[in-house]
Amino acid sequence: MNEPSQGKTGTGRWRFVCLIVGAVSLLALWAFTPLRDVFAFSSLDRLRARLAELGNAAPLVFVLLSAAAIACGAPRLWFAALGGVCFGWVSGSLLSTAATLLGSTVTFFVARALGRTHVAARIGPRFARLEQALTLIGENGVAANVLLRAAPVGNCFAVNLFMGVSPIPVRAFALGTLLGTLPETVIYSLLGSSASGQVALRLGASAALLVLLFLAHVFVTKRWNQRARRKSIAS
Repeated sequence: MNEPSQGKTGTGRWRFVCLIVGAVSLLALWAFTPLRDVFAFSSLDRLRARLAELGNAAPLVFVLLSAAAIACGAPRLWFAALGGVCFGWVSGSLLSTAATLLGSTVTFFVARALGRTHVAARIGPRFARLEQALTLIGENGVAANVLLRAAPVGNCFAVNLFMGVSPIPVRAFALGTLLGTLPETVIYSLLGSSASGQVALRLGASAALLVLLFLAHVFVTKRWNQRARRKSIAS
């Protein structure tokens, strides 16, 4: 009677192992291979020239290639800056946002398919804090996602994986990812657009906006923690 469930548990465990090995391998690929040089800011001008050669197809190619790279662990803010360099502040922000949302969603679905069952059945119940975090995300999907995304220091790929193994609904993931990544995307696109002129103004505006984003995140996070403590005491 227990054989089917044991087989299912074993399959879930191996899927989760594949997810971890794949994630670590992708991060190592970006960090320790020549691909790291491709994603250096010194490469922006060369990539800008190549995109210009594509003509009207450049925006679509940019979104698809950026989304594929982001799905595999490449830094999304690099593509936000590249979008600003190649397409200007407004268009670069829109295209980079589309690429981030598409790439993040791919990673999310892969993590959900490979790791959600095992985390829910085996890992979460063994670690109280992890279980609490997963429950919190499930109950406050959009807000929790936005707070994680808007943090000045973070990793989009890691957040996508964590969201994938959490109980967050797909719609909440998509909306939270859009709202949470948009501020930094706009700022870094503005930063990248300084390559086309008004360098001092755009660099200064980017720095000021980053500071404001940091202060806003600290304030909102503090309020969130206070509300969570009050809720915990009341329960």
